[in-house]
Amino acid sequence: MQRACGRAFFGRAPPLSRMKKTAMFANVKGPLLKMASPQHNPSIMLLEDSMDRDTSPSESPLMQLISLQKADGSWELDEALASVLGMSVQSALAALPGQSKDVPRWATILAVLWMHSSSCDQREEWELLERKAVAWIQARSDPSLGECIKAANALLKSSVDPVVFGL
Repeated sequence: MQRACGRAFFGRAPPLSRMKKTAMFANVKGPLLKMASPQHNPSIMLLEDSMDRDTSPSESPLMQLISLQKADGSWELDEALASVLGMSVQSALAALPGQSKDVPRWATILAVLWMHSSSCDQREEWELLERKAVAWIQARSDPSLGECIKAANALLKSSVDPVVFGL
């Protein structure tokens, strides 16, 4: 048995929606609540305030890219990924080499190359994600991989060495 927020639960956490609405001192009434409020003591922040912040509009392109990676290490070619890459989905699909029809592999190659060319100075933040992506790509490798990497480099106007992908 585990305990969370002073209540016992068996094997699962309380729903986030309930936790999100629960603030420190929620059951406190009267003067004590006023003394513990952020207006009287700016160092106190209610849990609700911290969880309601939306940082997505100012989120860096790298963080956006990281948040789009799937659990298996791949990316899907959708509007969100295309936006990070600075292109439309249609232009990304148009650059996909003819013999390759593996769109998720293409999207993942583009994402890895983008990290190398656009966020090289933040390598420590994406290095493990890159390893997972490259392992996923290698598991789906076929003779067209080299041509896909070359085409992706051309599309992104980058010159990342194919060695990154184990070639």
